Amino acid sequence: MRLHIIRHGDPDYQNDSLTPRGQQEAEALVSRLAALPLTAIYSSPLGRAKKTAEPTAKNLELPINVLTWAREVELPTVEPGTDLLSKKVVVWNLPPHMLKECEQQEGGWMNAPVLSPPKAALAFDEIRAGWRDLVGQFGVFEKDGHWFTTKKLPASDIALFCHHGLGLALLSVLMEVPATLLWRSMWLAPASVTTVLFEQMGQSQVNLRITSVGDTGHLHKAGLSYNPAGLCYNAR
Repeated sequence: MRLHIIRHGDPDYQNDSLTPRGQQEAEALVSRLAALPLTAIYSSPLGRAKKTAEPTAKNLELPINVLTWAREVELPTVEPGTDLLSKKVVVWNLPPHMLKECEQQEGGWMNAPVLSPPKAALAFDEIRAGWRDLVGQFGVFEKDGHWFTTKKLPASDIALFCHHGLGLALLSVLMEVPATLLWRSMWLAPASVTTVLFEQMGQSQVNLRITSVGDTGHLHKAGLSYNPAGLCYNAR
C-alpha cells in the first residue's frame, strides 16, 4: 500500500483556484496517476487542491473524498526580519535561521513565539487525529509510537491532494521530527508527488517509509518548464 501526497498545481490564491499553468499541471498528473493502482482520492477542502484532483478523479471515475484536516496549515503570518521579503509571510517561508531557532525553544518547537502557541500544537493535534482516522480505514493504527495493522494491507495506492505547508507537516508527523526542520530544508513543487510506502513487516507491524519526495517527472514529460512557485528567495 502506498500514499501519494500531491501538492496542488500552480495557484491562483486570490480566487483559491488554479492558474492556466496550474490546470496544465493538473492535467499532467492524469497519466502519471493512471499508471498506478489508485483506489481512493482524498483532498483538502480548498479549491486549488480540489481543482488539481478533479482531472484525475474524472479519468479514474473515483469520487473526491474531502478531508477537512488536510487544508493548508492555519498559522498567523509573521514578519520575516529580512529586507529580502517585503511583507509578512507564512511560517514555512521564514528565513531558515528563524525556523531553526524554533527547534531550540524551551518546551519544544511548537512553543516558539513565531508559531503563536498554542495554535501550532492545536493545528498538529488535528493533523495527527485526521491522519489516524485516514489510515484507520485500512486497519492501520498507532500504539506506543509504532504502527500496526489488523489485516493484510492492500497492494493498491491512495492519493491525497493538499498543500506545501500541510504536506511537509504531515511528513514531519510520520517522521517524528519538527515541522520547522522540513519547512526550512525541503520544498514541494506545484503538482509534485511524494510517496509513502506502508511496509508490512510480518503479520502486524507497519513501517512508514518515504520512497520519493517532490517528484515532477510527469511535468517534464508533459513539456512543462520548472515552476518555482512557493520559493521566496532565489529559485536556481
